This record gives sequence, structure tokens and C-alpha cells, in this order.
Amino acid sequence: MLETFLSQNNRDSVILTNTAPSKWPEDVTRRLKFLRIARARFALDNNPLNEPPWNSIREGFCINPRDKVYSVLGIFAHPPVYPDYTRPVADVYRDFVVTVESSLDVILYMKENLSLKVTPNLPSWVPDFAARAQEPIPWTYLGARFAYRAGWSEADTSPLRLDHPDPNILAIHGIEADTVSHVAASYEELTQADGLLSSLGIMHLVSPTLAASRNGEDPVSTFWRTLTANLVGAGPERVRPELHGRGFRVLATHCLARSADSDPTTVRNLLEQVQSPFLPSWEEILEYTRGGNATKEKAAEEAVIFLDALRAMFNGRRIFFTEAGRIGIGPEGVEKGDRVVVLRGMRFPFVMRKVGQEEEEEGGNSRYSLVGHCFAEGIMEGEVLGGEWLRLEIE
Repeated sequence: MLETFLSQNNRDSVILTNTAPSKWPEDVTRRLKFLRIARARFALDNNPLNEPPWNSIREGFCINPRDKVYSVLGIFAHPPVYPDYTRPVADVYRDFVVTVESSLDVILYMKENLSLKVTPNLPSWVPDFAARAQEPIPWTYLGARFAYRAGWSEADTSPLRLDHPDPNILAIHGIEADTVSHVAASYEELTQADGLLSSLGIMHLVSPTLAASRNGEDPVSTFWRTLTANLVGAGPERVRPELHGRGFRVLATHCLARSADSDPTTVRNLLEQVQSPFLPSWEEILEYTRGGNATKEKAAEEAVIFLDALRAMFNGRRIFFTEAGRIGIGPEGVEKGDRVVVLRGMRFPFVMRKVGQEEEEEGGNSRYSLVGHCFAEGIMEGEVLGGEWLRLEIE
């Protein structure tokens, strides 16, 4: 049995063992000091969705990266692994998550942005606990785990994970739903630079191919809903045009007015070509620019409800467009040519990158690396589930 002893300030802990001592190094009580372990304990006991405290593990500080895992063994009734400081860090992280976490979607949703990865030789589907606290925060942590069913069906009881002789390869059934054709602004670029102008420009460029345009819908409505994954930021509640749509319009007025200071011609041309009730007119841009601080403060108040949802769902992510005319948001590292893949049993789709030969031999398995989970309108409610499941292998 492992026990966790917390200090009086509940910030430092030492994990001791009174069983299987031969499997622990002699200096275990010194090496397993770990900051903020109490937060992980609290997260495990007080999370109504029974989500594991992976982010709390990332936030801790330790000298040996293996201790990111070993130091939290005391919060489990039955320790999934025993400390072995001779094993590669990547193997420790892989074995920990596959042993502890039976829910494959929780593992895959924990994928950090590619720029944060620090552990060498780590499979793309295994969370890197040595990376700093995760960015972006998984939507599952925001209560959105059950909001969609892109690859999930209650009637489908097939095993999610398929057998593979290599423990570093995750084999699973999936469907390639689409391919990324254009990449647009990140959260920071959208809110702090000319990202909204450039993203709307790309949307206008590809508008003839957009599913919304083909269906007679307003592409701008699809655009702003996609920025929030169509969710308010906590739980499955959907955004509302009269509140969040209005907030986006106010934010667009502010961002486009700022862009008009340096490039008024481009802004004017865009607004004349892309007309929507969720975008201002050129005249409104001029009026906003002439307004004083009071006008801008009032606008900030009206935009806050959309900004709250945007910050929760889009921070750490990037806009993308697909060959089939979908608008989506995914990890900042998404690139042109990446695949949008629906995995069997997963409620959100994933951005994945082909590795090896572009064209697989007949009868072969497609090999990918995992970039991260995403939102793409038109596939979130199981629209592609009628297709054939293919065996995919994720390195």
C-alpha cells in the first residue's frame, strides 16, 4: 500500500511505501518530493466527471522527470507501476497512462501542443508530463467531454484499442473525414493582431467550397460558432446568436477598426464582399473609429460574453479550413495537408499527420502521428459514421 503524506501547507508531499520495498530505490523519500500534489489529490476526489488529475501532474516541479509519475502513485489504491529509474522516461509515461487510464479518449485529449514537447522518443499519443501545464486545456476539462459524438455510438461496443506487437504504436479504427487545405489565425493573432481580417479573407477566398455556402447558410455564422466549438465554454450548452453572435459582431467591429488604421482598403473591400448580420458595415467601422473611450468601453462590455467562450474554447488553438469546405479549430501546430480523422469511440475528431509513404500499399495500414483533438462543423454529430472503419496506426 502506498501512502501520501502532505505537509501542513498542503503543497509539498513525500510518498512512502510499506510494501514491495525492493522495487523502490533507497533514496525514494528524498526523490519523490513533488510540489502541489495536494491539488492532484483534491482533483481526483472532487471531479464529478472522474477525470484524472493529469494537468496537476504537469504543474508540479521535480528534478527527475520520472517523478512526475512516480510521485503521484500514492493517490491510487493499487499502484499501476513501481519506480524504476533505469527505464527511459518515454516508457515510464507510456506504461503509466495505458495502465491507469482505461478511457482511451482521456489519454488522447491530453495531447499538448507540439511546441511544448520536451521528452524525446515519446509516442505522439502519449501525454508529455514533463511539459509545462498543458496548452490548450482539453475541452474535456471544461465539461465538454460529452457534448459531441463524432465517432461515438452507444450501440457500438467494439473494443477501441486494437492489438499491436509494438507498445509504442496505438492501433485503432478510424475514418479520414477530411484534409486541411488552409490554416488561419491562432487565438493570440485573432485577438491581438490582424488575425480576424486575414481569417475572414481566407474564408471569403474559399467561400464557394464552404459547406455553409452550398447549403444557403451564412458562412460568418458558421465561422464565429466554430471559434467557440459552438459551446459556451463549460458543459454542453450551445452558443446563442442573440448573445454570443452579438458579442462576436462587437469584437469584429473593434478588430476590423484596428486593422483599418493601417489597411483601410482591404477592410472596406472585405466588408463590401462579405455581408452578414454578424459583421459591421464599413460605415459602422468609421463611426466606431470616431467614437471616444466611452464607445469602446461599452463595446468591450457587450463583447465579453463571446470573449469568455472564445478564451475557454479557442485559446491555444488555430482556425483551419478543409478541402471539403469545413471550418474548424484545432491545435496551434495544425498544418496544410493534415487529416481530420474520426476515431472509433471518440466524441471529438482529431487532427493527424500522415507519416511514411503518402500512398499506402494495398492492404496496408495507414500510419499517423497525433497532432491533437479538434472541432470541425459537419462531422461532430456522427455524420461520417456510415463510412467504413479502417485500421489506423498512431506512432
